[in-house]
Amino acid sequence: MPNLQTSPQNFITIKGIVSDFQENPINNACLRLVDSHFTPIYSTYSNEFGEYVLTNIKRGRYLALMVFGEQEYPHARAVPEKDMRLEFWAWNIVAEVDLIINPHYHRLELYSTIVFQENGGVPGFFIYTRPMSLSKAFNNLKNSGQNKDLIDVSIEYENIKFNVFANEEPLNILSISPLRLKTIPQMISYLIHVDSPRIYNTQSLIVFKIVAENIKNNELGENLYFWEKNGIFI
Repeated sequence: MPNLQTSPQNFITIKGIVSDFQENPINNACLRLVDSHFTPIYSTYSNEFGEYVLTNIKRGRYLALMVFGEQEYPHARAVPEKDMRLEFWAWNIVAEVDLIINPHYHRLELYSTIVFQENGGVPGFFIYTRPMSLSKAFNNLKNSGQNKDLIDVSIEYENIKFNVFANEEPLNILSISPLRLKTIPQMISYLIHVDSPRIYNTQSLIVFKIVAENIKNNELGENLYFWEKNGIFI
């Protein structure tokens, strides 16, 4: 998770190391901090050690930090299929203090992640996310009868495994519910119900980390969500 560091100024810094899930640094990864319109506001690249620094970031709220390799991304067709990767996302960035974010990314992408608290009922949090598998996309593209505008990249319930952390505290997963879009039933999202973290009563900002594995294709993915107590992203 990010390390939170105090900053008395009107600008903050985001830095860290980009790596794969074996902690091998990723060189020349593109990092973009985007606003609510998905417009990149700040951007940079990682160096040969995976290190990056985004400086002079105006304090405030940002929709996401996205990380991807421009040469490794499938649309570029610049590397062999086995070396292609998708993206890492950190959502709802709260940029009030200096942050250390160490992205990991591979061939499984977790997209459109949202975290919200349950009021009443069983205490805890719900996490909505949509996993996308690069291997499944390629397998379906090889099927000439597949509509290329509706490539199935979803992961079936029996093939997905999740782990959830809050400020690095492992959370107990109470339930995992697959959700199918009515108009595109092959698109599967998930609603994950987790216990409230122990730090809930002492922290106003909780960074949730969702780690997923596609056990069928040996793919990994990870993302973050910044959740504020009584906070609203605008």
